[in-house]
Amino acid sequence: MGQSSFRPPDARIFRGLYALGFGPLVGRLILLLTTTGRKTGLPRVTALQYEEEDGAFMLGSSRGLRADWVRNLIADPRVEIRVRSRRLVGRPEVEIGRATCNERQYSSE
Repeated sequence: MGQSSFRPPDARIFRGLYALGFGPLVGRLILLLTTTGRKTGLPRVTALQYEEEDGAFMLGSSRGLRADWVRNLIADPRVEIRVRSRRLVGRPEVEIGRATCNERQYSSE
């Protein structure tokens, strides 16, 4: 059986809301993290709840290092973040128990 193209509905919903211009509203709670698939090389978008602390975006994974987005990030640390009305590109730092994306490490597009 081939690779499933199933995506969690929340990712599609939040991508749509950002695309419709609701990023400033939705982005108060949810950011969109785009990683490169470690097996396919394709862009993978994940909607994640975050906390912002001193210019850094703190992301949590309920599956720890087993989450696909974390494994993709470790394999290729180049990411894009859409939060509110901003689009940032950079390389986050991964810590055991916590991944941080410092805004100073990113450039706006």
